[in-house]
Amino acid sequence: MYYYINVVISVGFFAYVQCYLDSNGLCTTQEMTCSKNCSAVAYCPGVGVMPFLLGCNGETPYCNQGNCTNSYNPFCNQPYTPLFYCPYTDGTYPDPHDCTRFHICLSGIPYTSHCNRPGLVFSTETLSCVRESDEHQCGKAVCAGNGTWVTYSTDQRYAFYCVNSLPTIVERCNGSYVFNTKTEKCEFKCTKEGLFQDDGPNPASYIECSLLYGRDYLLTKRNCPNDENVKSLFDPESSQCILNHDDYTTTVGYSTTTSNYITPT
Repeated sequence: MYYYINVVISVGFFAYVQCYLDSNGLCTTQEMTCSKNCSAVAYCPGVGVMPFLLGCNGETPYCNQGNCTNSYNPFCNQPYTPLFYCPYTDGTYPDPHDCTRFHICLSGIPYTSHCNRPGLVFSTETLSCVRESDEHQCGKAVCAGNGTWVTYSTDQRYAFYCVNSLPTIVERCNGSYVFNTKTEKCEFKCTKEGLFQDDGPNPASYIECSLLYGRDYLLTKRNCPNDENVKSLFDPESSQCILNHDDYTTTVGYSTTTSNYITPT
């Protein structure tokens, strides 16, 4: 063991080499790398031989590109190279390839971070790393071709535009809206019964969600009363139509006037 530690120190400059072990776990060249599970530094003395392993523990339990560090990186033997472009809206976004990574976008610049423990995944609900479970599954976006949109597998509010058949440019819908890859627009999706604000240009418009069978909802767009006698708009806080006259508001209940019916697909 003493001899091995001396070897590790003497070849420390190899730690910057990027490489892989082959499918059998044998060395492909002489270098410093990481074990397959990213828990140990592996020193390869030559090609086709088993690496010597030095376990990472204590305050630096994870191997990252040939060094023991305190930050978990599932891509420990390679730098993360897939392109990620931030949208116009600042915020935190999931990585389309790796559910342990996320990107904080500020002024169009992505700042990449990753979950620092095995078993954790990035959650778009909490915008943080959480324990992987049925409720918080590992999400990804898989392109079916070039020049198309694909939604994030665990949250349809997020969509990625495929460039060279790779999910690259991200868009995020707000609230209860999800991205429709056919229309390439954010559209409202009923997830529970009730009245909800319509994000369209008409402040009197709102959406009614009615549960039919199982998880099938009837989506109905309605309008608050507006004629020569009254002007009203929908208030999302009270989920009712309110009368607005000289900054004086009074609850008047919602109109049964129906603009159109939409059955979700």
